[in-house]
Amino acid sequence: MAKKNKPDKENIDKYIDRGTAYKNKKEYDNAIADFQKALSILDGDSFLIYTLLSASYREKGEYDASIEYCNKAMETLELIDAESYERAMAIAYNDLALTYMAKNDKEQAVVFFKQSADNGGEEALEKLKELGIEYKPKCFIRQQRYDASLVNVPDF
Repeated sequence: MAKKNKPDKENIDKYIDRGTAYKNKKEYDNAIADFQKALSILDGDSFLIYTLLSASYREKGEYDASIEYCNKAMETLELIDAESYERAMAIAYNDLALTYMAKNDKEQAVVFFKQSADNGGEEALEKLKELGIEYKPKCFIRQQRYDASLVNVPDF
C-alpha cells in the first residue's frame, strides 16, 4: 500500500517561502493559496501568515479581505513575545494604514499610520511626512521621559 504524502509542519516554511516568491512576482492567487495551505498545516494562528495574506489581498485589490486578515494578525499579538510586541503592532497598524490608503480613505489611513508610529513604525512616520503631516510619536515622548529620568538617578 503506497503511503500518501501528508503535509506536515516541516513544510510550513516552504509554503511561506513559495507564497512570498509568488507575491513578489505579483501572482497573488498562488501566493494566497500557499499562505492558506501553510495556515491549514499549522492548524492555528500565525501573525506572519496573516500579515502576508493581508498584504497579498491588498496588492490584489481585495481591501476588505486585507483588513480582515490584518485584524486576525492583531488578534494573535498575545502570542508574540514581549520583545517583539511593539514591532508587531507597528507592522499591523502600518498594514491597515496602507490598505486604507489603497482604498482612498486617507483619514482612516492617517489614524493607523499614527498608531503604527506610536509603536515604533518608522515607515509610518515617513508616510505621514509624505502626506504633509508632522507627528511626534508617543514612543519617542515615552523614550524622552525615560532618558530624562535617568539623568536624575544617583550613582551607587
